[in-house]
Amino acid sequence: MRARESHLPRAKKACNLCGTMFVPKRDIGRNTCWPCEMANDRGRTVGKVTRCSTCSRVFVPPKGAPDICYCPACRRAADGDVAPNPYDVPAGTLPAASPALPAPMRQIVFDLETWGLDRGWGVVMVGSMLIHGPDGPVMKTFDLREFAPWHEGRRSDDSQLALAILKELHEGDILYAHNGNRFDVPFLNSVALKYGMPRLNARLVDPCKIAFTHYRIGSNSLSSLAQFMDLEEQKMPVQVETWRRAMLDDDDESWQILRERCASDVRVLNAVASRVIKDVGRIDNRGSAF
Repeated sequence: MRARESHLPRAKKACNLCGTMFVPKRDIGRNTCWPCEMANDRGRTVGKVTRCSTCSRVFVPPKGAPDICYCPACRRAADGDVAPNPYDVPAGTLPAASPALPAPMRQIVFDLETWGLDRGWGVVMVGSMLIHGPDGPVMKTFDLREFAPWHEGRRSDDSQLALAILKELHEGDILYAHNGNRFDVPFLNSVALKYGMPRLNARLVDPCKIAFTHYRIGSNSLSSLAQFMDLEEQKMPVQVETWRRAMLDDDDESWQILRERCASDVRVLNAVASRVIKDVGRIDNRGSAF
């Protein structure tokens, strides 16, 4: 029996106004996505729907300023009208979950060094980030030994380290992490889930996913991308024994190596991200590789 046309799958199309891929549900000949159609139909707007220069969100410029290039959320953030940081709590305490997220204005490149590849039995050891904001690029690095649980004999308690990292990441709604969609963000969210803290739900640029989608260079690892691009700084090699000595023996030299490795990865990732950002489409929490 021949299937009815309404049951056949329809291919995605690019919206003529904003470029977003959409599936026409009813009218196959339609060339605009639903948000753009709702915005432009019935004489509601003057001019074209555009994308925000900061967060890439589709928005309709106001009639009085048709050339404006920032969405309302980013304009409010620039005026200081943002939600408070839920991770900003007194030392030694953990924050309660909150659905509030600030509008994206700052961009943060970050990386983690962990003991283990899943939080079921591992812990966060080091977190490093390069923060691009009004004051220029600022590098920050945290490690497990900086916080009270380590010195109290609770080496498996990474709650305060994760809190410090999440507090910084929350301030930038656009994050950059290599393989962050599959590792870094889920690992941090697993720590947050364990201790009842708010989870991270930020817009993410993941060069690993971008490379998988747009390039064919044999490997999508940060090391391979850095070598392929002939970057001045390459990924720093570290022996497996370094993690063992740091975590089990509290070896100062090993901890310093891991801190340097994490900061180096962030600098390399920053250089890689600056090259691949032109291939990023919509920025959301899935890695932005459309």
